[in-house]
Amino acid sequence: METEADKAAAEKMRKFSDTYAASMPPDNIDGSFVRQAVLTSVTAETDTTNAKSTYTIAVPPLLSNNRVTKNMHGGAIATFFDMATSMAVLGCRNAGTDSGVTRNLNVTYLRPPVEGETILMESEILQLTKRLVTVRGVMKRASDGTVLAICQHDKYRSGRPPPYMAKI
Repeated sequence: METEADKAAAEKMRKFSDTYAASMPPDNIDGSFVRQAVLTSVTAETDTTNAKSTYTIAVPPLLSNNRVTKNMHGGAIATFFDMATSMAVLGCRNAGTDSGVTRNLNVTYLRPPVEGETILMESEILQLTKRLVTVRGVMKRASDGTVLAICQHDKYRSGRPPPYMAKI
């Protein structure tokens, strides 16, 4: 059951995405994610539950690295993980609008997502301290739930939100 905290976290994630998208040039690689991904599920952090989020997005042609196989480029997969896992941080009670900056992003590629295929980007906060965050990400094929890639994303939070977030 969706709680008021879940709804508030989802709204914060949507505002963050919209504000971030408006601040970047149209050809920015993050733009593919923030302009096209749809937030489908949010669980806000509680005393007994980690913050979680799920996005769906179709793999755009621009991010395929081979015109024959139409496999999604590994760097684009890492970018999608960077964006999706960063949004999950906003579901934490004391996150504010500071989703942090990447310290380490470790991606394990299992199967290639294919151009046009709809994928799920599931993220879960494993640990959040005053300055550090660890997030787990799982990329799945939406049609059958096959795991395509996994990641661990370690982030540093300065305590200062990015300048483009001043309006939130």
